[in-house]
Amino acid sequence: MRREPQPPAKLWIFVYEFPLHFVLPDSPELIVNGFPSNGVCDTDEESLSIYIAASLDDRKMLEVVWHEVTHAINWAYELEKKLKHARLSTEKREEIVAQVHGEGFSQFFLDNPKFVRWYTHVVNRIRKERH
Repeated sequence: MRREPQPPAKLWIFVYEFPLHFVLPDSPELIVNGFPSNGVCDTDEESLSIYIAASLDDRKMLEVVWHEVTHAINWAYELEKKLKHARLSTEKREEIVAQVHGEGFSQFFLDNPKFVRWYTHVVNRIRKERH
């Protein structure tokens, strides 16, 4: 019998390695500004990590993983710095976000084949359960 793909222990985002941790929902890593969260992306260069509450159902877990990966891409590709120019039009700001996400997510998929296998497996499991 074939082994079910497992989430990778780390994710590569640009040139940064982010360990991926599935933790108990009451873990201190999931507390943000005093409130519990389903996921956290720690972008402190000394402790880069993504934390996901292990108690989530598959659909919510995929949503939270993408949410946190998006934070990591925004940080690694310096999206905030690129958007700091006060005189940028809405269209230009949107174009910068799209460029960063296009570059960041395409590189993310190329750099993380274990993630892609695991993600595809979970998506297929959700689809199977829906039918």
